[in-house]
Amino acid sequence: MIETHAFAKCILTGEHAVIRGHDAIVVPLQSFPLKLTYHQTPQEKQTAEDDLIYLLFDHVFTNALEKLNIHPQEIQGSFSLENHITIGTGLGFSAALCVAVTRWLITMGYLTQDKLFSFARELENVFHGQSSGVDIVGAMADNPQLFAQPGDYQAIKCNYQPLLLLTYSGEKSVTKKMVHKVNDFIHEQPKQAEKVDKQMQQSASLAKMALEQTDVGQGTKILAQALQLGCKCFQAWHLISASLANHLKSLFQAGAIAAKPTGCGGGGYVLSLWSDEKLFQQ
Repeated sequence: MIETHAFAKCILTGEHAVIRGHDAIVVPLQSFPLKLTYHQTPQEKQTAEDDLIYLLFDHVFTNALEKLNIHPQEIQGSFSLENHITIGTGLGFSAALCVAVTRWLITMGYLTQDKLFSFARELENVFHGQSSGVDIVGAMADNPQLFAQPGDYQAIKCNYQPLLLLTYSGEKSVTKKMVHKVNDFIHEQPKQAEKVDKQMQQSASLAKMALEQTDVGQGTKILAQALQLGCKCFQAWHLISASLANHLKSLFQAGAIAAKPTGCGGGGYVLSLWSDEKLFQQ
């Protein structure tokens, strides 16, 4: 039996603009793992509720074998998946699946370890058309990462733990649809689009600065500025739906000092920052 894994991810800030060469900060969510187990002997068929996950796995796995010119008959065993990442909510299920499959290929000797990022990113193109790679880094990392194109990434030393909360907006998000909306915005308003990208870069720079602070109060203040600026970019791209706007409003009413969508927007999860630990725990 061989087991590989990957994690969900949360993008602190930098979404969409990262495709055009700007920085993004991504954090692995180790409490939301995806585990892929290879059994050398066939196992019982999975339950019906897992059908979608296994359809997506088959799609990725078949694509991987084709890229490496591996005949399916070479794989004699069977696979099982244990997934704790909700699909279509911006937490990076597709990236985690691609990383887990690539790690299996490495374990089996079909790839070398140095190909983990590049091959998993190539597999994720099946889902997004053009993967920035930032979700892949989040899925394979053990700590927060500063990501920059064309695939450079480095760990960020976090000197304090901000009070950050992930909450689901109640509406699923579709990455390709949101990417098309941003591309339309760029085509229709190129000068404004360039300005928004620079704002998102500034948001990422501020977020990195915030995490490296040793003073909690100062770090929280700078991080709030970063998230607020990032949220304005989502608004400029028209990626905040009515239900997402209501969810953001409810977080502020509850005491959050900053909040923004995390992922592609249009739904999915929202990241909020809190300064009052009592309100945060409620």
